[in-house]
Amino acid sequence: MVNQMLTQVRRHLAESEQQYSHWVVFGGVNDLYSDLTAKRTTSKIERDLEAIYTLGHQHGSLVISITVSPWGGFHRWYTNERGLNTIKLNNWIAQQRKLGKVDFVVESGAVLSCGNPMFLCEDVMKPFRDGLHFGQEGHRRLGESIVTSLDGAACAIPANH
Repeated sequence: MVNQMLTQVRRHLAESEQQYSHWVVFGGVNDLYSDLTAKRTTSKIERDLEAIYTLGHQHGSLVISITVSPWGGFHRWYTNERGLNTIKLNNWIAQQRKLGKVDFVVESGAVLSCGNPMFLCEDVMKPFRDGLHFGQEGHRRLGESIVTSLDGAACAIPANH
């Protein structure tokens, strides 16, 4: 979950002097299906993601955020309400670029779905079949999208970060 990501990032930063040119932030789906068991709401997820984005900028890095990937095929935990919360969270993530909270946003649904933005393409899931996880092809596509988003952009770290 994103709150656990935040804890790990804070711990890492306290223990390491390593500097990173870019932070890629990709999380939220575990929170979305832990709405009942862990009381994770979209506002809590947003708060924790924003804290991670802020830490990235405070440490002089460009921050790239990836929206929550399609997971409508994860029948065990996916519900219509969770689907609506996914859309709400992804809209919020997309807005963070305009607000200056992140430097780039990669829309995972555009990269990993095939017509229905709530479902992963069959070819990106292999070898998995659970409707949530994606394999090598999905990772390749996301990686390519990150590189494409940076193409043509000045990759130097902005002075205000």
